[in-house]
Amino acid sequence: MRNKRKPTHPGVLFKEEVLEPLGMTITEAAKNLGISRKNLSEFINERISLSPDMAIRISKATKTSPESWLGMQVKLNIWESEALIHKLNRPSYFRARLMAGLVSILAIAETSSSLLRFMASLSASSLKVSSL
Repeated sequence: MRNKRKPTHPGVLFKEEVLEPLGMTITEAAKNLGISRKNLSEFINERISLSPDMAIRISKATKTSPESWLGMQVKLNIWESEALIHKLNRPSYFRARLMAGLVSILAIAETSSSLLRFMASLSASSLKVSSL
């Protein structure tokens, strides 16, 4: 069963619980972790996922376990995958409109068929009338 609330990205947690309380900049933290500023910035701003390498680096710097950091990323990945599957399985507006169009076409065809039968019956009855 899918959780309703999206799990927090580990980059957000790292920023809010580690960098901000320490008053550390992204540049300083990147240098201390031995990664590029760009890489850390993308992680903190949720543009990239946490890699096992970065989890190890963060865990050493924060004296936590890499598994706890990776666990957060896994929960987020699973939530995002379930959300995508749910979205793909939901009837889309396009499919709903397509079905409505098909129903209309079938209704027109049925009406046309009924109209043709009616016209045929009129023609047959008018032949009877004209032959009198």
